[in-house]
Amino acid sequence: TNMIEHLVVDSGAFLKNADLRSLGENIYTCQEVIAEIKDKATKQRLSVLGYELKFKQPSPKSILCVTEASKKTGDYTSLSHTDILVLALTYELTCLHEGCEKVKQPEPVRGVIQMGNSLKQDIQLPGFYLPKNKDSSDVEPNYNISEEIQSLKDLETKVTKEIEILDLDKDENDTSDLHDEENEEESDEEGWITPSTLREMKDLQEDKDEGVKKDVKVGCITTDFAMQNVLLQMKMHVVAVDGLLVKTVRSYVLRCHACFNITKIMTKVFCPKCGNKTLKRVPVEVQPDGTLKLFFSRNPKVLNPRGLRYSLPMPQGGKHSNNPMLCEDQVFPHDRPSKKALQNTNVWKDDYDCSVSPFAENEITSRAFRLGIRTGGNNRGRKSNPNAVGRKFVKSR
Repeated sequence: TNMIEHLVVDSGAFLKNADLRSLGENIYTCQEVIAEIKDKATKQRLSVLGYELKFKQPSPKSILCVTEASKKTGDYTSLSHTDILVLALTYELTCLHEGCEKVKQPEPVRGVIQMGNSLKQDIQLPGFYLPKNKDSSDVEPNYNISEEIQSLKDLETKVTKEIEILDLDKDENDTSDLHDEENEEESDEEGWITPSTLREMKDLQEDKDEGVKKDVKVGCITTDFAMQNVLLQMKMHVVAVDGLLVKTVRSYVLRCHACFNITKIMTKVFCPKCGNKTLKRVPVEVQPDGTLKLFFSRNPKVLNPRGLRYSLPMPQGGKHSNNPMLCEDQVFPHDRPSKKALQNTNVWKDDYDCSVSPFAENEITSRAFRLGIRTGGNNRGRKSNPNAVGRKFVKSR
């Protein structure tokens, strides 16, 4: 296989122990990728690498470009901060070595969503019979029932004769069936999966899928399907690990399973029509006639009923309340520090001395301090469970 000049590596390649030395000449990654790896064996392999691993951070312009592209493809909600950095680094190296004109921004999903179409036009499945509408004028006025009954009797006698012929032929074919069963048993033994055949198929699949095209300067190796989808739609090269590669490029929309409304704004959390938190990501494909074809999953776990068993907690009041988010325009408290804590950092105060004392002056008696609200802006998050019961008994040390 030909080697890529500049190869950007995601954490999946390190976890799969891919042979990066034979795939790329210059191996790039980000510090956040190494921080994601918690596996002990992978950390030991990273400490004794036989090649130079180059760390590079992408520019804010590249991050913004990749973020906008992931929103157009519908994969933005499935990507983490580290995934965005890896995509941005691939985009930056591609623009540097191959030119920005090679990279293309994916087109947003455009099409007409037709709700409630005629089933005769949509359903083309075997086993479905959709008769045409017949007018009353098409019905024959002189309809004779006796003729229909006579035709059914003739058909019944014909079927009985055929069954008798088949019974006679069955005895003659018994001996041939025994030979066929023996041959089938012999052929079934050849189709068993053994460690040797599994290893051979894996080697063939690796030779088929890990082959790099000629004259590839920049590529990215990852096992994340969302990242591969964004890379392929931006016309950048993707290198597979163990044959895991996206074969078809798809876009996504959000569909509400409460009111069946479809929105193309992938950053939405609540449905813009009914206001419920019932949006699910659905793959979509644009048909030649301009309509959108949605692909629904048969897995019942897609609609997760988590959080529907117990009732909501009582709403909390005050300036430091922690209520669950139930609607898009819900008002939350500002979580500001106490006035006494703000006075300690007032540089326009007369008695303010900068770097005079080596000890920090922190106000530790207010409720804002106990909740973790600081003046630096690193306030507490809202991911705690409001139904959680506090610890009543603390073990003494």
